Amino acid sequence: MGIQNIPPTYEELERYNRDYKRDKFRYAETNQRVGSSTHDLFASWFPRLFAPMVRQGIYAMLDAPMLEAFGFPRPFGFMPPLARLALKMRGKFVRFLPPRKQPHFFTDIPNRTYPKGYEIAELGPPRMHKAEAV
Repeated sequence: MGIQNIPPTYEELERYNRDYKRDKFRYAETNQRVGSSTHDLFASWFPRLFAPMVRQGIYAMLDAPMLEAFGFPRPFGFMPPLARLALKMRGKFVRFLPPRKQPHFFTDIPNRTYPKGYEIAELGPPRMHKAEAV
């Protein structure tokens, strides 16, 4: 892939990550639009009743610099530990499932958002396409 200057230790990689976020992450309206469209899309995969919980779950998995860069609110205090617990519990459950007989790739699953396929240039929520056309 041609990636260069990869820090040799985990600690140096973590320091690089923190420094990069400190120096580069800034709120911008474009960040807000992309982030909101992404979490709206993700929330649309669940019944509307669960949309607020899904959004809080998304916020709970993002760190403070990312929340600020997207202009997202801080999650409720109980949500980050709850999200970590839910992911750990899922991992424990999946560990006991039998091994797959065939590969299972996300890209092989029919996409409810684009059931007839898509063109890369057409991806995204319709309201963004309308805004770009104006």
